[in-house]
Amino acid sequence: MNIQKGFIRYRAGKRDYTLSFTPGVPARAQGLEVTSELLPVDHGWRVTATLAPDGPLSLLDIFFEANYRFLPDDRIFCNGFQSWTESREFAPGERIRPLGRAGRVFKLDRFGDYDIYPCPGGRGTFHSHTYCSIRQKTGATTLLGSLDEETGYTIFACDAKRNRIRVVKDVEGTEISSPATLVDLLLLQGREDELHSAYFGALCPGFEARGPATGWTSWYHYYTDISESIIEENLSALERERIPIQLFQVDDGWQAAVGDWLDIKPSFPGGMEALASRIRDRGFRPGLWLAPFICEKSSRLAKERGEWLLRHEGKPVAAGWNPLWSGTFYALDVYNDEFLYHMHNVFDTALNRWGFDMVKLDFLYAAALLPRNGKPRSAVMAKAMRFLRRCAGDRLILGCGVPLGAAFGLVDYCRVGSDVAPKWEDRLLRAVNYRERVSTANSLASTVGRGHLNGRVFVNDPDVVMLRREKNAMSDDERFTLFLLNNIFGGLIFTSDNVAHYSPDTMRIYRSLFPLREKEGTRVSDSGGALKIDFAIGENRYCALANLSSRRSAPVLDEGLYFNALPAGDPAFTAGGEKIPLRPRESRCYLSVKDDFFTVSGTTAHIFPGSEILACVQNGDAITVTQSDDVRNDNTVFIRTPGPGQYFINGLPVQAGQIEEGLFVLKASL
Repeated sequence: MNIQKGFIRYRAGKRDYTLSFTPGVPARAQGLEVTSELLPVDHGWRVTATLAPDGPLSLLDIFFEANYRFLPDDRIFCNGFQSWTESREFAPGERIRPLGRAGRVFKLDRFGDYDIYPCPGGRGTFHSHTYCSIRQKTGATTLLGSLDEETGYTIFACDAKRNRIRVVKDVEGTEISSPATLVDLLLLQGREDELHSAYFGALCPGFEARGPATGWTSWYHYYTDISESIIEENLSALERERIPIQLFQVDDGWQAAVGDWLDIKPSFPGGMEALASRIRDRGFRPGLWLAPFICEKSSRLAKERGEWLLRHEGKPVAAGWNPLWSGTFYALDVYNDEFLYHMHNVFDTALNRWGFDMVKLDFLYAAALLPRNGKPRSAVMAKAMRFLRRCAGDRLILGCGVPLGAAFGLVDYCRVGSDVAPKWEDRLLRAVNYRERVSTANSLASTVGRGHLNGRVFVNDPDVVMLRREKNAMSDDERFTLFLLNNIFGGLIFTSDNVAHYSPDTMRIYRSLFPLREKEGTRVSDSGGALKIDFAIGENRYCALANLSSRRSAPVLDEGLYFNALPAGDPAFTAGGEKIPLRPRESRCYLSVKDDFFTVSGTTAHIFPGSEILACVQNGDAITVTQSDDVRNDNTVFIRTPGPGQYFINGLPVQAGQIEEGLFVLKASL
């Protein structure tokens, strides 16, 4: 990749000027001098540009032009604008389509970057926010990433047909009067995983992620129709079934209106302090949903505190439209000190008086719909996120609907995809090219695409798993695929299902996620029309095959021996090197069986067989197997032996049997 030129458009006095420059070479035009540097770093280069004005000026555009030769087999990862925006790898022959006109009627453009970076829509054109990577078939990868998003959202616009990349800074509204470094980029080349570590390590030095967590949230079953009795019913079901989740979150619907956070709905007569206490008494950490930077049109805040609303040319700025609320909802002004003081009091009440340990903070993009006070949108967003972190202190934050670059290192958990739905796809919203649409297919694309973020800048929230059959149009295969992929790529696994309504088979699948284990070395590739996902949990290696298409597929396992415990049916050993037929949207997960004897070759309690086993120790003919206390399913363990014979597993005699030629296995119940 070769950066050829940089361009700055600016206004000094009443005239507009353009300054072009070559990186590494100082340049000057009317009232402005630019100094840029190319500094060698591990895996590539760091590029900076510092602007030194003679006096006050307004920035209009900053961008770089670069050459890059795209190959037909390249895969271009494009990070969407915010949590819900489609984020995945694209082939050079694809494109990102512009939002259809019908989408603007319902203010869908408010949710994304449709007015920040109008999409060209031509074949081979893509754009990515904050960072972008291009992976060749050989595995060699180029990563471009911004190290400073506060000076302007950084957009990497790729044109595969013209072999060109334009690096754009969204500096609309920026005013400067003294020297300022407005561009700070890394251009790296190497293996994908090492580049992710290098980039995110430079972006968030010293960041330590929290461990993975499981939980329950009210939204995806009850939506805004929640009550104290519904919360109590689900608490009791989780307690009765001994489900070992950590977090229990009350989502949207507890407040009188969005924006009126200190006014509780009559359906919660006991109040929020008593509710949080009951959640904690069950052994769960209580969480609460808030949308701090918006208010709905019918809220008391909108009617009584109109000066707190963000305004443009005197009119309130709409942040979107929601049919479950009173239609249009408005953005609030993060530069209004009275509003900020009010929100600080809301957080103090929720966290300290009511006693919630976690807040899910939603629709955060609304804080920065406009440039403010001589600052670009990104600086407004950064100010808002720092404010939220101060308000929450050491309590947990789950960020949602947020431009990800502004959330890196500041939230504990973060949504990385759109909302899931009780159906696979929303064809109407897909037809208008709405990239933030509520859709299981859309959510999973981003869950897979952004999987590399997990543990590097926050813990990934891939949104809920939805195993219930009532009020759910997804097939058994679709529900399991959502469950499996969220477990592989996510670190925060929630459901909204009432587990009391699960059938025994569904309950067994749900319980198979416990204990939630961290995954390492995840690699995604294409095989026979499906995703092939290789990863490790401790010393165990796994391969998941996921068919996300509406057609049958036939991926191939690598050579070797594998164990698979299917969602339904008997566990089985499978030889690699052959095609595995998958139905549309069917997925499976395989444990790679070790060659070593007296090692666990499979189990039936966990979605990732063997990951629930803490130790397997052999001493002569005695074998001791220890499993996690969080295991909730009956478990059968398979242990490979060198031949037939009797052994004792946890003191009980077991005879090794021959599964196939050369494969002898002990089978015992734990």
